[in-house]
Amino acid sequence: MLPSAVGQSFTARRPGVQIGARSRVDEVLARNDSTCRAGREVCDVAVQFTGPASVVALFRDVLDAFAHAGEPRWVALEEILRHVLGYWEGTPRHRDPIFARDGWRCTVPGCSARRSLHDHHLCWRSHGGGNERDNRTAICAAHHLHGVHGGAIRAWGGASEAVHWELGVRRGVPPLLSYIGDRLLNCAPG
Repeated sequence: MLPSAVGQSFTARRPGVQIGARSRVDEVLARNDSTCRAGREVCDVAVQFTGPASVVALFRDVLDAFAHAGEPRWVALEEILRHVLGYWEGTPRHRDPIFARDGWRCTVPGCSARRSLHDHHLCWRSHGGGNERDNRTAICAAHHLHGVHGGAIRAWGGASEAVHWELGVRRGVPPLLSYIGDRLLNCAPG
């Protein structure tokens, strides 16, 4: 079988859910229910969801749990999203304000990671560094464990000003890149 034929047969068998919101203007305007959003808007949208059969079945069950009799299926999806947002916003915030200050991203220049963040001490505690906020910065696990503690990245200074970064640190030669904050200072020659 050719790869394209395999892809076509796989695509044809994949289960999916379609959530449509189509209504005629006359029907929508005739509704006088102030609590129903469909009575205030005209929608012509289709949301398509494709995935493994078990995920699609679970998604349908959740849609059914949030659906109300007589309402279109997209209203149930909207209720699910409201529920998720309410739950997300209701969970307690992270107790460490360093991540919030650093925008919930790794502060190593050029990195955009937002997962597996570590609270890194710029002046290590083993070298006399304190736990002050100015001595701490958010850094992803890979840069923290393999870069900083692996010896390929150096960071110093204060987080309130701008952290000094040296990337590509090697013995006997200057680092490949030097930054203050996100501003590049120099590039090592070729």
